[in-house]
Amino acid sequence: MPDFHVGVSGDAGSYSRPFVAVILAATTSTTHGAAYADVRSSYSIVAYPSEGINADGSKSEADRVQRALWVALAAGDGTHPHRLPLWDYAATGFFQPGPVQRVGYVRVVDAPAFSSFTGPDGLYVVTADLRVSLVERVAPPPAGPLTVTVGARAA
Repeated sequence: MPDFHVGVSGDAGSYSRPFVAVILAATTSTTHGAAYADVRSSYSIVAYPSEGINADGSKSEADRVQRALWVALAAGDGTHPHRLPLWDYAATGFFQPGPVQRVGYVRVVDAPAFSSFTGPDGLYVVTADLRVSLVERVAPPPAGPLTVTVGARAA
């Protein structure tokens, strides 16, 4: 949805339509050995589509946005379904171009739940509940070599 602004706040007053707010709901992790953890996060996606010229037009736009979200989450990165690229925006300022290189992938672990309804202002809002998972290294890599050469003893 290239015509949408994306924010990390659920405050609808901060942006003008169309925009999408991605809100972290919860994160849990399970360790796998000493070095890795399976991190699961739940997100709420709240989309505020453009206003249509009438009620039917607004409903049609909300349906288009809901379908676009479903297709994007189901299609994944284009090669693996339900796999989404992960980008690190920590060093990116507001209104600056985003990073070029992805830092990994997240996997959609449950089918997202979608709904659309009219908000207090009478305009449509589209929501999705999303759960994703990734395997993350939690211990530093070993400092020495990972393999040891084994050979015959010298005589």
